[in-house]
Amino acid sequence: MTPSHSPWLEAIAVAAILIAAGRPVAAQSSAGNGVILTAGEASMTGDVRAAAQTWLKGRGWNVSDGGLTKRAATKLAQCLAVDPDECAAALSEIGVDRVWFFLVEVEPADAGTNVQLVLRAFGRDGRVLASERKFCERCRTETLRARVAEALDVVSRAATAQTAARTVVRIRSVPSGAVVSVDGQQIGTTDREYAVYPGHHKVTLSKPGYQDAVRDLDLKEGEVKALDVQLTPVSAKPPAVQPAKPAGPPSAPPIPTTREGRGPWPYVVGGAGVALTASGVALLALHERRVQEAGQVFTYRDTLVPGVALTISGAAALVVSSYLLLRPDDQRQLTPIVTISGHEIGLGFSGGF
Repeated sequence: MTPSHSPWLEAIAVAAILIAAGRPVAAQSSAGNGVILTAGEASMTGDVRAAAQTWLKGRGWNVSDGGLTKRAATKLAQCLAVDPDECAAALSEIGVDRVWFFLVEVEPADAGTNVQLVLRAFGRDGRVLASERKFCERCRTETLRARVAEALDVVSRAATAQTAARTVVRIRSVPSGAVVSVDGQQIGTTDREYAVYPGHHKVTLSKPGYQDAVRDLDLKEGEVKALDVQLTPVSAKPPAVQPAKPAGPPSAPPIPTTREGRGPWPYVVGGAGVALTASGVALLALHERRVQEAGQVFTYRDTLVPGVALTISGAAALVVSSYLLLRPDDQRQLTPIVTISGHEIGLGFSGGF
């Protein structure tokens, strides 16, 4: 008698088998577009490609040739095998979300072939997201497929963590060509996009002839932030504000330039000069000569000498008086000194000229 099975038990068993095999039990949305590139042992690259394509499609990836011809894909794969860092920049021109590159190297063994499998996953910008290396001893087709799946699982997890933990900031500057540093680490020049981790970042832009521009950014996971910076020339730097000086005591009034405050001496000396000059002239007028008549000598008034002396003294006094009135204000004051001795009168001055 054949045992009967419930339809529900059969459905549960099929679902368990699918889950155990790692296949989705329901339709998934597309994880993105990707391209598979292979290089190395030609007899095994076909199996590697087929195994990778099956694994990726089962996880929602849309795998295609990315618009590359077979020749272009082969040339790019060979370039990645020789110098991945030099050729990775060309991957950004393909325009897909992910590029998986497999390098297959073989080594003959006693009972089969040993295979070394290297897998690198590149992002949209050509940056290496993750890499993995697997070995397959005395490798057969089934074992090679298993190693491909294991490498893809490790790389996919690491790449997903990379893309999920980072975000993008688009930095532009006017003028362009400024050096960009994020959190003190130089990462390139403007204008272009940069992938950074979410959170707080300090972005510094520097360019010769311009002031450094510093910006603080708070970025969320998966956010695309645009940062536009207008650089300021060094010559346009505003002058430093000088502190105001405390108010001091009021300044002294300017020295007057008038001729006031010279004292009475110019007038006293001038008056004395006039008097002396008048007296000298009077004495000169009263002077008479000596004559001899009839053997007798007649003496007349002899006022010539004092008259000349007084006239000269008066003239000198007038000159000094004029000087005192017209002298500059910063000259020292002169003090006149008058001396009288017998028939002589002397006039002098004490001071500096």
